[in-house]
Amino acid sequence: MKIFYLLFCLAFLTTPSMATFVAVLETAADGHAKDKVSFSDRQYLTNVLRGQAVKVLPASQNYTIMTRENIMQMLPPGKSIEDCEGSCIVETGKNIAADYVSQARVGLFGNWLTLSVELYETAGNKLVASFNGRGTDVEALLDLIKQRSPGFFSSIKNVRNVAVVEEKVASTNENVAPSVPENALSEEEAQAYEKALHRHAHRGFYFSSSLTFGYTYLRQVRTSLTTYGSENVEYKFEGISSPYAELRLGGSIANRVSIYGMLGVGFAMGDFDYENTRSYNSSSYDVKLNSDATSFKFALGGGLEFYPFKDEQSLLYGLFLGLAGGYSFDVVYFERDESSSYNGDYQEGFINLFVRFEAGKDWWFNDRWSVGFALNYTIGKAEVLDDDAPTTNYNKSYAIHAVGLTFRVSH
Repeated sequence: MKIFYLLFCLAFLTTPSMATFVAVLETAADGHAKDKVSFSDRQYLTNVLRGQAVKVLPASQNYTIMTRENIMQMLPPGKSIEDCEGSCIVETGKNIAADYVSQARVGLFGNWLTLSVELYETAGNKLVASFNGRGTDVEALLDLIKQRSPGFFSSIKNVRNVAVVEEKVASTNENVAPSVPENALSEEEAQAYEKALHRHAHRGFYFSSSLTFGYTYLRQVRTSLTTYGSENVEYKFEGISSPYAELRLGGSIANRVSIYGMLGVGFAMGDFDYENTRSYNSSSYDVKLNSDATSFKFALGGGLEFYPFKDEQSLLYGLFLGLAGGYSFDVVYFERDESSSYNGDYQEGFINLFVRFEAGKDWWFNDRWSVGFALNYTIGKAEVLDDDAPTTNYNKSYAIHAVGLTFRVSH
């Protein structure tokens, strides 16, 4: 035993000074959880957790993941890992000369199996990272380890990278204001650090494709005044968007802000109202029409989204607020009353400068892709004036109001 200990310590001493040793202790079980999860199953959970550590912390980057045999040989006589918790885990890590030590613990909560995994820095007795979860069986706990452990063990890289930066800053001239050197982190380390901070996030290129269903209201009023009289024409369309499709392309900054340009097309079906009131000299008349109609929309513009919550463990993570603006062009096709002398198929155009407010939530199904929904409200208007003609004063105004429910896929 003592000979092995001496050999083990010599192996440590001959390892490069920057080497970091990580120990993954055997998975423990509380109370009746031992009856639910067998010893062999707990060993397998430990093996998978240790394997994830090897993937995230490879030997090529000066990390050493200690084996089960190393750990068991270094434990004091009569010491049981399952008796350890919190500070005891740290002491065990110190006993086996590990820089970091982690352990998973299985428990029971009602009819659920629970899993708690903790990672400690032994030198400072600090809890560096942890995650918790639950499942109906041991396979659910296994899936939880596979999903959460990459980001969990990346915390070690984050701590070591910060130490490297601080060391390099400290070694610079004392008279120079401290700053982080450009080469403090390698490109690979910087990417790993960023990914660990925001495992589920929109980063870099931003893409979103969506379908919106909702209510659309369009209005156009056209007024002309001449020396002979006046004319007032009003067009209104109310309908259901089914659906409106939109494509967004732009850039994102670590799931905080996305800026994009957008292109949208869609159609709606509903009712069209037409009213024409004329008054010339001593005569006047009023014409009204109601008809089924179809509206075709084209929109062009840009916008931004803001994600206020950064904690991935929060239920509010993925919540976003959006603001967009641009131009919308709508063409409404309708049929005038057969009794009218102007019967037949007609179309009328609507153009608006619009602003859209949006609030929604994304759920990630891998590191970069998400699905989500949003509620939005659009308001817009435009005016065309022509009062330069000597005998005519003409103006046209447009308005739009729309409420929608959007389903989307984003990158």
